[in-house]
Amino acid sequence: MLTSPPVTTQEILLTLRCHSLPSGQWGGHTALRVGVQERDMIVQDAPVTDEPLVFTMPVRMTVAPATEEIDFGGPFVHGRRGERFLYLCWGERDAAGNWHGVRRAKIPLARLDRGRLLAALRQPTIEFSLRCVDAKGGPICATVPPDAIEMT
Repeated sequence: MLTSPPVTTQEILLTLRCHSLPSGQWGGHTALRVGVQERDMIVQDAPVTDEPLVFTMPVRMTVAPATEEIDFGGPFVHGRRGERFLYLCWGERDAAGNWHGVRRAKIPLARLDRGRLLAALRQPTIEFSLRCVDAKGGPICATVPPDAIEMT
């Protein structure tokens, strides 16, 4: 009976540095916030200001040694195998603390530097930055373009 080669699984810490943020009063919203999506909840959200924001998320990374195919898992990771991504969410909180989303950006994990990801098996931290404003000055949304992501 053939067996699959063993895989290496490592929990890594992804640090996302959000810069070039839109105005906190964008599109008629007076208290715009940004956070990351963990399962179906928006967490770590903070008011949008002129200062960069930092989000840190534990992510499980699995590497098949024979092919070096990388897959991701954990509560912050969304999507199917081969299409995994993180969500950056824009919205407001009401007086009761309920989230009211206005936009959401998809950050494909395949856009992160493969060599840096493989190095995370030894040094389990990855940092990258994201330009968070679109061409019209609003919060970045939909699938973020490759030039918006920079490994740091």
